[in-house]
Amino acid sequence: MTFFYRFFKQPVVRYLIACGICLAVGLLYLFLHDFVTPLYYVDAFGIGGGVTFCIGMLILVTYFGQFDTISYTASKMSGKQKYADLVDYAEKRSEKNRKTGWSFAPFITVGIVSVAVSFILRFTII
Repeated sequence: MTFFYRFFKQPVVRYLIACGICLAVGLLYLFLHDFVTPLYYVDAFGIGGGVTFCIGMLILVTYFGQFDTISYTASKMSGKQKYADLVDYAEKRSEKNRKTGWSFAPFITVGIVSVAVSFILRFTII
């Protein structure tokens, strides 16, 4: 139960940002296809949800530290190095990630819901 509480207990602003991205991608798709048929609305939900889900997965990968080596190398090359080595940098990032919480959860949730709405619309309307 604590997993679900921790997963869904995020600030409303993060959910609004995820919904905004999903809506913007869906509207862009609809503008490009001139709002012609109902099938395009279904596609807009699916594409918007897919993009939002992929953004959430990238944030999840970053949360687990997969890009720490790249960001450490970039900070070392730019001359703004504040850490002794990569291990120290990874430990500080891990502490920071534990404090900020699961910022990927709203994006994954909104993406899955949007894709589910797309499937429901596809098999009920059309």
